[in-house]
Formats: sequence, structure tokens, C-alpha cells
Amino acid sequence: MEELEGAVETFKPQLILMDHEMKGICGDQLIRFLKSSLKYAAIPVIYFSSREDIIELTKPDGTDRYFKKPFDVDNLIALAKKHLTHP
Repeated sequence: MEELEGAVETFKPQLILMDHEMKGICGDQLIRFLKSSLKYAAIPVIYFSSREDIIELTKPDGTDRYFKKPFDVDNLIALAKKHLTHP
């Protein structure tokens, strides 16, 4: 969690793209960490997984949107644009 927190503090993302399957941890754990923090909860998260139960994975963690792999890149870009703010 420290690595994620450090990256968020450094990059100050307007949007996070999170995969479920990562080495040593699942994305849903990281999302729960982010969404439980007042400091990071407002950052939208788009979640990815090839798992059939992706909807169930995203319900308890506060994911803003999700895509099942493989996904259409144009749809991803359109969804990301909806969540990004422009100065």
C-alpha cells in the first residue's frame, strides 16, 4: 500500500486504471485502500479483469467503472475522458 500511496502522492492522478491480477496483490485490495481514504477517495478508478465475476469484484470496493478484458480501446478512451477534468 505504501508504494501505491507514494505513486499517488507523486503523480496526483486525475484517474487510475487498475488491473485485478497483479504480482503479489489484487487490484480490489488497492481500490479499497484508496476509497477508504478521504485523501484519495475522489480519484475515479476504472477496473480491469478478464474474470467472469468482475461485477461482483467491483461492488464492495467503490470502483467507479469497470471493463472486462479484452476491451475496446475506443470505449476505454471515451470513458476515461468522462472522468478527467481539464483546467
